[in-house]
Amino acid sequence: MYLRRLRPEVYAAAGWLVTRLALYLTASGHLPDPWRSEESYDVSGAYRGWAHVLHGGHFPPTSDVFWQYPPAVAWVMLIPRHLAAWMGVDYAPAFMRFMLLADLVTTILLVVLARREGRWSGVFFWLVAIPLLGPMVLDRFDLLTALAVAAFCVSRSPFVAGLFGGLGAALKIWPAVLALGVDWERRRLIRSLLGFVAGAVVVTAATMLMLPGGTGFLHAQKSRGLEIESVAAFPFLLLEHANPARWHTGLAYGSIEVSGPGVRGVAPSMVWLTAATLVALVATVWKYRSRRRPSWTVEIPLVALLILLVTSRVLSPQYMIWAVVLMAACLCYRDHRQKYAARYLLAAVALTTLDYPIGFIDLYGNAPSAIEIVSLRNALLIAVLVTAWYGLFSSS
Repeated sequence: MYLRRLRPEVYAAAGWLVTRLALYLTASGHLPDPWRSEESYDVSGAYRGWAHVLHGGHFPPTSDVFWQYPPAVAWVMLIPRHLAAWMGVDYAPAFMRFMLLADLVTTILLVVLARREGRWSGVFFWLVAIPLLGPMVLDRFDLLTALAVAAFCVSRSPFVAGLFGGLGAALKIWPAVLALGVDWERRRLIRSLLGFVAGAVVVTAATMLMLPGGTGFLHAQKSRGLEIESVAAFPFLLLEHANPARWHTGLAYGSIEVSGPGVRGVAPSMVWLTAATLVALVATVWKYRSRRRPSWTVEIPLVALLILLVTSRVLSPQYMIWAVVLMAACLCYRDHRQKYAARYLLAAVALTTLDYPIGFIDLYGNAPSAIEIVSLRNALLIAVLVTAWYGLFSSS
């Protein structure tokens, strides 16, 4: 009886050890990976350089358009630098081990949530989906925001949950959507919002007091165009294929963006589309608030995040980690309605790996096969959004 009760935990532990060992060995170069230089550029180049600048006592200068992160990310860059000195390794391996630890804690928190809510499918969804994204997940810091989301979902105290949500938002902004999922009962809502403020504002303010130049990231973010993997860029990729003299792709503001007639009009309009769709979501949730069930704590943020992804000007492959952790948390609830959305998301994750790093050079070169892959991935993301939105208000 005791072994039978532990069986899901044992499977989860074995699954994590096998998949994460393979990820780490591939990311660190111990297993062959033809795209390793592409995947590890951020951590071995940009992150290491930023850590050196931050260690000098200030943020990267405004002229560095690749720095587009909130001030609290300074600690994400600095911690591996100190870990590297302590472990006697280079910056990149230390960073990967830091992310591996974040993934382990996230998995443990999902196990706690699964034991509490009674469904294990979310844990195994996480264990499968993250390896599908490839070693790239250990070369980006998005696993830390996933950790904050998992901690939010596990916390029973509204203030503590809000605190973790705020800490996640201090790193990548998007975890702010977690605030939409909190109980709208007045006292719990106030406590949650106070936690968000404490987590986001306090750590950000403290960082900016210690390091000057923390608002420089706003300059680069404001000028972003349409990144080639975004949903809105798809028509322009087709136009470039038909008329490369008028539309083309190139490096701008830290990513590969499309340019040509109409792009500068579409890019800012996506911000307004995001705002309008989020308002529509909140209005619909308010209308059907009598149907609220426990899983809405995560399902509402999931739908809000999918809106952000589909309408965003930038859709980098690591953004899929955000959707994966929220979907994994949803699947831990008995009363969730996201079974079909989870299947579509898993397919979108697999196609994301075909897009980056496997087919990214071809996409940059406007190859038809690469355009087909990214367009299918984006179509699946839209399907995930529509299915998740429908499931949110479904009665069965």
